[in-house]
Amino acid sequence: INPIRATKPGATRLLYTRAQDGQSAPWVGLATHRYGRGEVAVMPVRDFWRWQMHSSVPLEDQTHELTWRHLVRWLGGGVANRLEVNVSPRSVTTGEWVTVDVRLLDDTYQATRDSSRLSLSLQADEQGKVVADPVWRSLGKGQFRARIRVPRAQVVRFEVIAQSEGKDSGRTDMLAAADSVQVSALGRELRNLATDTGALDWLARQTGGRSVQWEEAKGLLESLRPESAKRETFERLPLWNLPATLVLLLLLASAEWAARRRWGLR
Repeated sequence: INPIRATKPGATRLLYTRAQDGQSAPWVGLATHRYGRGEVAVMPVRDFWRWQMHSSVPLEDQTHELTWRHLVRWLGGGVANRLEVNVSPRSVTTGEWVTVDVRLLDDTYQATRDSSRLSLSLQADEQGKVVADPVWRSLGKGQFRARIRVPRAQVVRFEVIAQSEGKDSGRTDMLAAADSVQVSALGRELRNLATDTGALDWLARQTGGRSVQWEEAKGLLESLRPESAKRETFERLPLWNLPATLVLLLLLASAEWAARRRWGLR
């Protein structure tokens, strides 16, 4: 085995091997490390082939082949697809806007810039697909974004189909990816229990108040005491205590009675 005793920062040792003298620190048998969007691994065993070629191993023994297959599959398991779709938020209300993020790569896994090859269709519950025509906005590095309203349903499935031309092969590949969201009858303010500080600040500015945090609750009482306040008092008085008003009402009633008698009104 190659005498590797240390790994890079961020690497993870999965296997150790003993040193030849039995006294030194153990050597690295298998280590893995993230590299960009992928993953790399190192197994510094120089005579790994003896596992299969040793005389004590039967010819029908497939453990050596299976080990390498599993290692390669493990390293390639996290490879990103050429077309990825992500819809957010995951839970919405009917008529609410959602964001559709798409990442498209060509056959060499290089970012593309052409969004005209993207098509989006919606499927509400078990109904048929409806083709949408959103406006795609390029975010760079093969990433595109669009916004669309959610129809009335319980589950809405967003499917994106892309035509990708290969740079080396010259053929056109049809790629498809989908993502779904749950549609709830409750509004966002009832689904999310977190404090909407932006809405509270806007309401405070519109009404001439101010928004306070929980830590400032001790001084809330003093802030609610204005320097000068108006006080309204209602008092009920009988009309007998207002002679001028009583005389005016009697005169008006008498004038109305006289007018009705003169003109013959009932």
